[in-house]
Amino acid sequence: MCIRDSKKGPTNKSKMALDAANAKHKAAKKAMSGGALGLRELKKEIAELRSKVATRIRKHTAPEIVRSALDMIRSETRFFSANEEAIRKAAGKPSNPKAKNALSAALQRLEFVGITESDDPSVNERYHLEQRNLDILSDVLFPDFMKRPIGPLYSDPRLTVPKNWRDLYHYDEKGARSGWTRYRDGKSADYSADGEKILSQKKDGSPDEVVKVSYVFDSKAKRLKIVEEKK
Repeated sequence: MCIRDSKKGPTNKSKMALDAANAKHKAAKKAMSGGALGLRELKKEIAELRSKVATRIRKHTAPEIVRSALDMIRSETRFFSANEEAIRKAAGKPSNPKAKNALSAALQRLEFVGITESDDPSVNERYHLEQRNLDILSDVLFPDFMKRPIGPLYSDPRLTVPKNWRDLYHYDEKGARSGWTRYRDGKSADYSADGEKILSQKKDGSPDEVVKVSYVFDSKAKRLKIVEEKK
């Protein structure tokens, strides 16, 4: 009697399915291996970062570390625009009722002297932007942590007096001062090299109608006051 083998060889269809399953298995194994390698690299980077932070903390005191971070924020010329939503949210917290007015005052001071944020501000513009940033840090974000002097620092009136304007000087091709633009109260006005206020200009840009101005010390306000002479 002839006994037939009941086992059958794999069909083409089943062979293709088996090859596909093997390929997926190999791909998954490779991915797992790569993932494990990536995880090891990530753990290594984290360990190195922790080591650097620990070294910095050992070498520097806490105040030095905090001061360094605050100095970075102070020098960021686009600090407000980059974090406006968070800053305004902090200014609206009931726990700091004075923050909203403090933020408004800090922004108005920049607007008063005609300064806006930019990536490459002048030295004078950078000073005002840094003062704005410090106002936000001390009065809005960290009122219980940062304390700044109230009011401007004392300056001997025999040497100088506070001015509520900002002048941007202009120079000709030879380097001689040709006049300046004064920013005050959110507005600007041009002045000639002789210090006269320019009311109108000729087509070539030279002064046409001008008015002389003088500066008088206001003893009550402790500031200089601009007085335009009548025509």
